[in-house]
Formats: sequence, structure tokens, C-alpha cells
Amino acid sequence: MVLSDLCLKQFTFFKNALNKNEEWATKFKDTSANIQYSGMLHGITRNLGLFSECENFVHETNSSGIGTFHGQHCLISYEADIDYVKRYKNLLLLYEYPSPMNKSKLQYGFCFPKSCSPEDINELAKYEILTQKQLNFVGTFCQTTQQRTEFKIFDYFAVLFFVTLFGLIISSTLYDVMKKRNKLAVNSNKLFTLFSVCLRVLAAFWIVAGHCIHLLTRIHFTENFNKFERETAVLIGFHLLAVETFLVIGGFLAAQSFMKAFKRQNFSYFKCMFKRYLRYGPAFHVLLLFFASSIANLTFNGPMIGELLRRQDICRDTWWAQLLMINDFVGMKCLSHAWYLAVDFKFYLITPLLVSLLMKYGKKTVGFLVAVVLIDYSVIFYCYLKDVIPYDRLYHESTFRIGSWLIGVILGYVMQEHNPKISKGKTLIGWIISYASIIGIMFGWSRYESREAYAFNQAMNSFIWSLHTAWIIYACHYLKSGGIIRRFLEHHMWQPLAKLCLSIYLTHYLFI
Repeated sequence: MVLSDLCLKQFTFFKNALNKNEEWATKFKDTSANIQYSGMLHGITRNLGLFSECENFVHETNSSGIGTFHGQHCLISYEADIDYVKRYKNLLLLYEYPSPMNKSKLQYGFCFPKSCSPEDINELAKYEILTQKQLNFVGTFCQTTQQRTEFKIFDYFAVLFFVTLFGLIISSTLYDVMKKRNKLAVNSNKLFTLFSVCLRVLAAFWIVAGHCIHLLTRIHFTENFNKFERETAVLIGFHLLAVETFLVIGGFLAAQSFMKAFKRQNFSYFKCMFKRYLRYGPAFHVLLLFFASSIANLTFNGPMIGELLRRQDICRDTWWAQLLMINDFVGMKCLSHAWYLAVDFKFYLITPLLVSLLMKYGKKTVGFLVAVVLIDYSVIFYCYLKDVIPYDRLYHESTFRIGSWLIGVILGYVMQEHNPKISKGKTLIGWIISYASIIGIMFGWSRYESREAYAFNQAMNSFIWSLHTAWIIYACHYLKSGGIIRRFLEHHMWQPLAKLCLSIYLTHYLFI
């Protein structure tokens, strides 16, 4: 182990003081995680230590050549050896669980002397800290309170932009209050407005709650994973299905909107696409500017700041992909939760073509789209079965999301052109089948005993949830059934929340 001169002196000085049980050395060591007793065998993947105490640690030494002893917090990443993992059920669960955290690194926070360079830290992490042979060193990220963010021209532009934006928001609000304009009456006849608003609000809140749980499991995986098998947490644990609600509603509304425009003969493709881009683009681009600039560095601080800086580099390198709404393929790790915006926009681009084919060829196009839906879910089943494509790609890329959108498009066409009615008896049977299926996939879930069962459930869960959403739209909005459920979904209280949905979805990662 080769260290720089001052780092070696200070680290040796610390170890000698620790052996003598000196108070300052004990406090310094207490700010670090302990790999040996970190709970790794219980599935704890991160032990961050005491970040603030380490950053603010200062000890004046009286020894010549040692100087003032400052702390710097370093997040060290290790990976468990697969042969060791197989010996323990809880660790094996980390590697079996199908999510982007699959095979995640084990991370521990340690406090080192500020005089140690990144190269010194790597040496210490490999040979001094790592005492367990079953762990393999991956890398480190260190920071101190003395580190300063260097502003560039781009960062000054970002600051000017946000100051101007904030000023416009304040002045516009004051102007609106002073004018006391009468609010326009709400057009209650707008297509599906109140109904879709409620579904989208509930889905958005479900996703946010699910993301909170997801991040919690990354700290103490096994304990929180086991909670997913309890009925009290299954509703939050299945937040991934809420995305299917957005896709079905999006396809449904897009199909009906384009069909009406075609019939009025005032359809403009580029105008529609531009309006759609403006719906998501500005809010998304403001968030992108915030993350790509150094403002984020000044706003946030903590042991996980290294992950933010890595995302910042990705955002700066792939800003063009974010603007073109292809971030589900390129630069997805910049703002990983914004993949849905790209998927939604691409599906919206092709919907006019699908609607024109539906209006021209009718049942033939419906049959073709049904076949595409079945093929899509069959491909998803195969990919999960053979593990040929990583989970994050299966979940984020538009290629594997088209099925739910097409279900919405088909529903929109059938309701607009045919509006079929069914008897009350059949409607009741439809409700029973719909909710029985949902209860089955949510509360009948457990650890899958075979790869085939896991793959089948991953494909069928999304398919069933999409059909369930389509049934709610049809039964409540068109058949006027559902009773209290329909009245709940159509209540006006959802409108204020709906206006905040996009902003909440885009920014919620900043606060969890």
C-alpha cells in the first residue's frame, strides 16, 4: 500500500491515537460505517455513516508534520462475490429481485483525513478498510466542506434564467390578483375531462408513493422487500402498474381527439404535435436545465451527492436527446423518471396514422392492432423468460410499452364509432371479473418459484391492468354504471390537483 506523505502521516497518527483510545480518534472512527457489522447479510446495501459529523470534523494536533486534522466523507462501493452471495438467502434475494437495483453495489460511508487524495483513498479502501475477502472493491467518491463549485458561462445563464422566471411568476400572480378577473365557467361537456383527471391524479400519487418505497428498499432491502408480501403494503408496492393507467388514458384521449379533428376536417399534424410538445416540454426543460447546471450542486448536499454529479454529466452529454424526447433510449439515467414523457410523445406521434387507418378500414385495423398488442406482451414474456434484455430497458423503452397505449386507442375508436351498450347483468359480470383479476394479481403475488411463472406474471400483470383501466372508462363514462365509484372519479375536487400533477411527477425525486 503506497500513500502520499501527509496522508500516510495523518492516517498513522489517527490509528495510533485510536489504539490509545483517545477521544478525538474514537469520534472520528464513529463517523464511519462498519463493514463487519453493517447488516449486509440482512440485505442492507448502504450504510452511509455520519456525513455531517465527518465533514465538520476538525482536530488540532500538536505533532510536527501532522498539521490540522480535517475529515472528508467518502462513499466506497463494493460488490459481493457471487459464490458468497449464493450461500445466503437474503443476499441472493438482492441478485434475484427484478428491478434496476438488481446486482446493486454495496456502499459504505467512511471518514478519511482530508489530506488523502483519491488515489490514497482507493489504496486504503482496497487494503486497509476491506477485511472481508467476499467483497470486491469497485470505486470511491469523496467530498469535503472546502470543495467549491466552479461556475461557468452556462451556469450563469441558468441562474439568470431562473431569476427571470421567478420574477415573471411573482409579477404575473400579483397582476392576476389585482385584476380580479372573473374565472371562466367550466365546460362540463368537455370530453372525459373530470373522469380522466381523477385517474391521472390517483396514478401520479401512487407512483410517487411507490418511488419513496423503492428508494427506501435500497437502504434496507430485505426487510422492506418482505413488507411487499404483506397486504398492508402491496398497494404501494405495485405502483409500477400505475403507468399502464396513464398509457391507456393517453391512447384513448388521443384517438378520440384525432377522430373528431378528422371529421371536422381541420386537422393539422404539425400543429397538434407542437401543442403536445409544449404540454410537457417547458416544465421538463426547466428541470433539465436545473440538473445540468451547477445550481443543483449548491442546492443539495449529502453522502449521495456523487450520484447527482454522475447524472449531471449524463444530462450535459445527452441534452439533445432530452430535447428530442428520445430519452427512453439515450441518456435515460439523466432524469430516469422522465422516460414516460418520451414514450407518451412518441406514441402520440403515430396515433394520427392509426386513427386514419381505423376510420378507413375499421374492423381490419382493429384486428391488426389487437394482434400487435398480443405480440407486444408475448415479446415481453419471452424477454423476461430468457433474460435477454435488462429490466430497465423492458420497463422504460417505448418498444415494450406500445400494448397499453393501443388498448386505449382501440377503446377510443370503438366508443366513438360504435358506442356499444350491454345489459345490467353483463355489466355486473364485467365489474366482478375486472376487480377479481386485479385482486388476484396484486394480493396473490409472492416470490416466484420458477422463471416461467415470473415472466408470465410480468407480462400478464400489465395486460390485465390495462384492460381493467379500459373497463373502468367504458363502464363508468359510457354505461354510467359504477355508482359511488363513478361519482368519486367525476368529482370536481380533482381538478386543482390535476394542474399540479406534471410538476409533482417531475420534481418529486428532489424531495425523497
